[in-house]
Amino acid sequence: YDPNYYCWPEGKSEIEVGVFDAMLMEWFYSGSNGIVGPYAGIGTPIPLISYLYHEYIAMTGGIRVKNKDFSSFKNPDDFRVVSAFIWAWGNKLLYPFVDGRKSNSYVFTLWKKGKLDPVWEENLKYLANLVKMYKLGKEALFFGEMLRSPKIEGVSQKKVNFGGQIINVPAVITGAFKAPNGKIYLPVTNWGKNKETITDIDFSNCKWINLPYQITIVRSDSYQDIGTFNTKRISTDIKIDKGEAIFIVIENVFLE
Repeated sequence: YDPNYYCWPEGKSEIEVGVFDAMLMEWFYSGSNGIVGPYAGIGTPIPLISYLYHEYIAMTGGIRVKNKDFSSFKNPDDFRVVSAFIWAWGNKLLYPFVDGRKSNSYVFTLWKKGKLDPVWEENLKYLANLVKMYKLGKEALFFGEMLRSPKIEGVSQKKVNFGGQIINVPAVITGAFKAPNGKIYLPVTNWGKNKETITDIDFSNCKWINLPYQITIVRSDSYQDIGTFNTKRISTDIKIDKGEAIFIVIENVFLE
């Protein structure tokens, strides 16, 4: 009734971008059966809102769950798949839940007391790694502009039950963001169960790439200079461990 006040609605629209500091995104959905699928069952999720508005408003979340506990993921690996996409698409993660509808014990409390199922201990370690790397790459993942990500080759494909349909999902998920300082960050994470190797990176469809460019690998505890390149498709030998998250950082090289 009063146009001077604006309440947060259920849903999202472009008019909110200039009003709020953050926007809750929901690409995925999990019903009471614990099967993860695309939100509202309308197709494979794409980060459209993030692509359009990431540099204007903070993005959080990524999945709506019917059960507020681990039963939202009938297959615990789906937790890793969803977390990988949410992180690589530049959103702040909103986990974990309480461990069971009949218990109000927080997940981290149970973990600390040694009462957590080992598979969820492993998953929460993965989550913690993503959170740590988010903070390391905050200039890009929080403040940056989302770009079209390059194609990576050499990594394996995993079968995932996606809304009742079995599809192949790469074990390594990536995205691309331009930080305010001009550097390009490619968030890369291996949600699978084996070490993976990126053998090629193809920037052919990335209009943002300028030649020549320098590549650096940023890990949680190290930096590695990969080299300077003058082509849009390069051969690499970038190894990424199970549960690891890294940044491939690209900088323009200015020749005199």
